Formats: sequence, C-alpha cells, structure tokens
Amino acid sequence: MVDTPDRPGASANEQNPMATQRIERPDFAPLPVGATTAPVLPQAGEQDTNRLLGLVRFPSGQQLLPKLPFREEVFETVAELIDAGQCQDGRFEIETPERRLSCLIHRGQLYQAGLLEGENYSSIPLSEFPLRAREMRPAKCRLVKSDPTEVLITAVHFAKRPALRGSVRFVDPARVLEELAHEKQDAAMSFLSSNQRTLLFLHRGKPTRLFFANPKDDPGGGSLEERMLLFAFGPTSGKGVVEVFTDLRLTPDPDAGVPLRQLVAAANPAPPATVYIHMDGHEVRQRPFTGPSMVIGRDPKVDVFIDNLGVSRRHAMLKWEQGAFFIEDLGSSNGTFIGKDRITSHRLAPNETARLGKFDLTLVRKEHEEQVDETMFVSRANMFKTLPPPVIKGDGVELPLRRELLVGKGQGVDLVARGWGVGAVHARVTSTETYGRAKIVCFDKRRVKVGNELFGTVEVGLDQPFKFGRTTFTLTAAKLSA
Repeated sequence: MVDTPDRPGASANEQNPMATQRIERPDFAPLPVGATTAPVLPQAGEQDTNRLLGLVRFPSGQQLLPKLPFREEVFETVAELIDAGQCQDGRFEIETPERRLSCLIHRGQLYQAGLLEGENYSSIPLSEFPLRAREMRPAKCRLVKSDPTEVLITAVHFAKRPALRGSVRFVDPARVLEELAHEKQDAAMSFLSSNQRTLLFLHRGKPTRLFFANPKDDPGGGSLEERMLLFAFGPTSGKGVVEVFTDLRLTPDPDAGVPLRQLVAAANPAPPATVYIHMDGHEVRQRPFTGPSMVIGRDPKVDVFIDNLGVSRRHAMLKWEQGAFFIEDLGSSNGTFIGKDRITSHRLAPNETARLGKFDLTLVRKEHEEQVDETMFVSRANMFKTLPPPVIKGDGVELPLRRELLVGKGQGVDLVARGWGVGAVHARVTSTETYGRAKIVCFDKRRVKVGNELFGTVEVGLDQPFKFGRTTFTLTAAKLSA
C-alpha cells in the first residue's frame, strides 16, 4: 500500500483534497447521526454526468480522456499520456452497458486490471487487458487521473472480498468505525449509494483519506469520520450498502510495470511467417509458423521434425512472445547458436539465422517473403537452377518438393496422410538428381503403395500416384510462368 501517514493535526481540506473542489449545496441540511428520511429522487436533468451507462462508479477524479468511443488507437493515446507523466495514478476504463474493464495506474506504471459485471468485481491478469478490451467493442472509454490511495483501494475491491457487507438498515457504520479504531486496524470502507461508491481509508483505525464519488455529496465541515457518517445517514439512508475491507495486502500482477504498448503488442497474434530449414545451402524443410510456439527436434511428434543425430529430440522452440519472435534452446546436446554465440534464449531479428547442429533455421515474415527465392530448384548436380521444383498434390494440398517432405499423421509432418496403418512420421519424400523424380523412404517397416504393389523404398515419376493409407498423392510438374 502507499504510505498514508496519520496526521491528526491536519485540516479537513488537507486530509481530503477533493474537499477544496466541493460544489457547495445551499439546500443541504445535515441530519443527525442515526436519523432517517425518505430517499430524495433527482429531478430531470440532475443525473450526474459521470455516471456512464448505469454501472457502479468510483470517485470521478480528473478526466484526461472523457467518454471516447473505444478504438485500437486509444491504446497509443493513453500510453503517450502515461509516458508524459500526465497520469501518475488513475484508471483506464472501457465500458459497455453490462460491464466495465479497468486498468489501474500507480506511480506512472500499470498496476492491476479488473472487471466489474453488475455489482461483482474480479481481478484479471494485466496481460489479458488488451484482449478483453478488444472483445468489448463497441464500447466507451476514458482515462481518469486520481489519488494514489484511491487507486489502491480500488485494487483491493478487485482482488479481495469484503470482511463485512450490508445495508445501513442493518449495519451501523458508526459502530464499525468504533471497532476499527479500537483495534487500530488498517481498513477501507466503501459506501455504495445510487450507483456511486464513496471510499474511506483508515490507517491504524483512524480515517485519513475520504473520496466522494460525487463531490456534491460531501456535506463539508467536521472530521472525515463525521462527513462520512453524515453522508451515510443522509437523504439516501436505507438505500446505501456498507462494505469493509480489512485485508489490504495486494499481490503484484506479474506484468505490473510492463508498458501498455508492450502489453498491446504481446496481445497481437503472431504475423504470418515461414520457418525455413537449410543444410549446406539446400532447403530441407519449410513450415508455416503456427503459434504461439513450435518445437524443433528429432522427435517425430514435434512441430518441425529434423531426422539427424546432430539434433536433439526436443532441440529448440520458436515462440511469439511480447510482440516478438524468440528462439529458445531446450537443453540440447549440441546447442543453438546465433553466429558464434551459444544462446539459451534470443530475440530473432527479421531474417536472422539460428544454427541447430548442421542445420540453419530462418524465420521469414510474410512482408519479407520476397527475399526468399520461391522459384529456385537446386539439385545435387546443380543442373536445374532455372526450373521451379515439382509439386506434390493430394487431399487438397499442394507443396513444392524442393528438397524433402515428410508424410504421416503427426504434428511435425508436411503432408498429412489418413487411414489405418499410417504412422506419425510415415515416410520421407526427397528430390533426386533427375528432375521430375522423387524417392520415397518409409520408416519402421511401413509401406507406400505404388500401382498395386507395396514398397519400403521406391522412386516415382511425374503423374505417378502413390498412396499412404487412404490418401493418394501425385508428383506433378510445376507451371512455368509466361
């Protein structure tokens, strides 16, 4: 919690900065403590403009961005205001008629996020705030600057449950304050009336901060305790609800302090990208990145399978995190390298290459895809550089056979085959030195059907079907561009 020193000698205005902003009410007639009266309904046009859409509202504070339609660009506007120091403490709120999403700001940093649905408060991870906000559109939003103590009391509402809750018809706030003073208890008391929440903070049982949801409700004069009680037993008596929180310890959100821009970027899906695996300059594998992570290794069950003893079974992981691509070594025997440096985790720059054993891995984003030669076929004899590679077609899939493709029903394969007897990684299809020919090698004594015969190893030519289980593939010549 923020420091809130006990200052018994301070004036009412010093103890409550909002008191200096109070709008005077000449018609206000304070009632004696314990008195009751019928609720006074507001006349037409008297509704507080700070009440958005009927949800319970905390003290209004200073609105830096008042009631804007929520759009993606608002994230950047709020980030700029926080960076400029204009909102050291406050709330970034996004609201629909049914719920309000709040991101609390404390000491110039994101602190905690919470959701209000009806009268129910719940804490949510800061990392989920951008995603939840996008799900709420169309919505209104605003940025409110407020007192740091008020921010922390609001955080308590999201993270904790009240030790006491009840209507003022059954709970005597004066008696509650006496008990808290006797026990010298740190506590927060809130008074909910007409969809507005007034907050009182107590340090060692003594009221030290008071925040009215509507400054017009402040009766003025007297101590903080007297002002709270005059309000509680005022015209809204019988309608108000008192809540008392005695557990004010807050566990920091794991992402507290992370800049808003970074949270927003991390919540964006990974951009389209392709994983390329090369050995000695020859492409041996090409897979689209299917985030949020992909494992590379010798285990046939991984996402990118490399059948080589120099690669560990689970060698490395590619992942999209905090708005960037990373490669992380998974404790491999031969290591993962960037240049000459062995790494454990590394943020990949565009088109940067990592080395796994004898293999080079490059992750290419779609906007940089033109830098990868899509039409170059490089054979072992280096004879067909100007021809596009042949294409394997089957089951609605077309893939160029540049160097090697894996067939099976596991996650790490390039061509998915269906049917009984198909293995996770069933076979490898490789190009040969003769253009338009492919060699098929099956694993673990499995077979491929060509014509009416079954083979463990076989070569096929153009337009010659071959079958794994129920799935038939054909090697065809690529179309030449005019």
